[in-house]
Amino acid sequence: MSVEEEKRVRKFEDEHEYEGPGHAFWPSHVFNQMIILYLVGGVLITLAILVPFHLEGKADPMVTPDGVKPEWYFLAAYQFLKYVPKTLGVALLGLAALGTITWPFLDQLLTARFGMRAFRKIGTLAVVLMLLFTLIGVISERTVSMMGQQYEIDLLGIPHKITATRQSASPQGSQDSPPAAGSPDQNSGEGSAQ
Repeated sequence: MSVEEEKRVRKFEDEHEYEGPGHAFWPSHVFNQMIILYLVGGVLITLAILVPFHLEGKADPMVTPDGVKPEWYFLAAYQFLKYVPKTLGVALLGLAALGTITWPFLDQLLTARFGMRAFRKIGTLAVVLMLLFTLIGVISERTVSMMGQQYEIDLLGIPHKITATRQSASPQGSQDSPPAAGSPDQNSGEGSAQ
């Protein structure tokens, strides 16, 4: 370093000298952090021993529990998987995702080969199917009332008319329907009036 550069460095250090209390990173700060690490680790190990987490059976990714529905943006794929074998459905959805990722690279090549009209038809069909599967997914697995009749819509979106025997067996039907003639609820009202 030249003499002039040394003077500039000393002047800068003098102007920007830190005058407050401080401590070194090593060993002070490192030891403080290690103490915290051991305390937190000790608390976690103690909790793991005193309150163990009970494991359940092995998870099966091909089985969805009853009553669980994904958010609207995954509902079409979820409903599609109900209509095809699981392995084929997962493979087709994977190919659809791969096609979406590679589409910008293949667009010019495929348009030149097959024309734009074919892609419009395929795109329109894909959007219509997604909307259809989403709509079926929204209305499936619930009980609805149409024109004074109760219908139970199954997993595939097929409505089934609920008869009087099925309605009394289901918890939703028993809440909405009035008690049958001669039931204890009606008899209790008549008995209290006597």
